[in-house]
Amino acid sequence: MKLFTATIFIAAIEFSLHNVDSSSLFDSNGRLYQVEYAARSPSLGGPVIAANIGSTIVIISCSSSSDDYTKPFVSKCMKIDKCICVAGAGIAADYSYISSKLFDSISESYYSFGTTIPVSRLAQQAAEIMHEHTLSNSLRPIGLKLLIAGYGANGEGGLFVVDPFGSVSKRKFVHLGEQRHHRHDY
Repeated sequence: MKLFTATIFIAAIEFSLHNVDSSSLFDSNGRLYQVEYAARSPSLGGPVIAANIGSTIVIISCSSSSDDYTKPFVSKCMKIDKCICVAGAGIAADYSYISSKLFDSISESYYSFGTTIPVSRLAQQAAEIMHEHTLSNSLRPIGLKLLIAGYGANGEGGLFVVDPFGSVSKRKFVHLGEQRHHRHDY
């Protein structure tokens, strides 16, 4: 199975935050804005397009950062293992946090078992981390939709999408980020 990635830089997107009383998690209407922002953040990020075609996975990502200082340090698509790549749309800090957690899981698997972790299990671990952030009172929800692509030592693999609430789905084609509502996932 082959894994290809490409990165393109585009202009930034801004969105405004509602004025919420910092002493309460809820606004006057009982809405949880932190969860709503986490759910909306991936659709405002730069686009990521991925396709699983036979034994080849192709990922194309575009950074939404116009700040020249962040371009060299924040990549929308990262190879975290020789055969596993992650890409994300949403908050860059959350992407870095989740990517480092997944890299730690892969390193632990190599150290403990001498082999890579199955891609489906890695996607499940990312989902568990993201879901934990939606449940915890002391943690902010993760504002990121994550794409995990690759294959394991046994040839098992594919293209997995993890949403901000911790749901995992296996896909053949997916588009995350800008104008996401105009595309269809398969």
